[in-house]
Amino acid sequence: MSAMNTVSTVATTGKMSGTGGTGGTSGTSGTSAARPGSAAGALLRPRPSPPAEAPVHFLPGAVLDDAARDRMAALLFSTSYLEYCSAGNKLRLPLRALQRLQNIDPYIAHVYAMVECGGGMAGFFTAATVGEFNAVQAVSHYREEVRAMDAAYDAFIARNTREDDFLVGSLAIEGRCQGRGWFAHMLAEIERLARARGCPRIVLTVWESSAAMPLYLRRGFRRCDSFGYAYELFFDRLHFLDYPLRGD
Repeated sequence: MSAMNTVSTVATTGKMSGTGGTGGTSGTSGTSAARPGSAAGALLRPRPSPPAEAPVHFLPGAVLDDAARDRMAALLFSTSYLEYCSAGNKLRLPLRALQRLQNIDPYIAHVYAMVECGGGMAGFFTAATVGEFNAVQAVSHYREEVRAMDAAYDAFIARNTREDDFLVGSLAIEGRCQGRGWFAHMLAEIERLARARGCPRIVLTVWESSAAMPLYLRRGFRRCDSFGYAYELFFDRLHFLDYPLRGD
């Protein structure tokens, strides 16, 4: 996913514009944050006793209908500077249609919807190993200067990741569902998927200005690097975060 979609509790993670091999600029930063107490520790340590019935559950992207996929494309705009990146695209598509074409449909095998028990979609995330993202054949239809920005972002991701890292490319939660603790459910599901694959760590990028940054740091993510390529455009930087799942 490219064009730097981003990760956030109120939005998503990914690239700046949203297309390409490994992700997008979502927002991370890079030096240090609190380490988890142990390599085997979980993101939500200490874990509370689960409620009798979880308020949400997760569905794989392959079973989602067109309305759900269109809504996910719309939610991407809350995670990054996608209006700027999508404007003037080579296909002259409406911006949401372009985002679905570039950042939802090609990655649908790695998309997971968070659904309320009543049936409404509460949010979604896109996550897979770096190797799985790199295997996706996605085509960029952005104008040239955005494609150059994406190439720089891809190089940034490549130097900070390994093939078996579990990369969160985008993550968004509906506004009506924020502040209800469901971000914790989403992180727990991401961790479950990463551990099932035997990944050494979870990685993502987050914009410096995002309200999600301190939330990730409080949950044990570490800042590892920062990406300032587009600072003069957005007056914002992306930060690369990781969360180790086992010893180095």
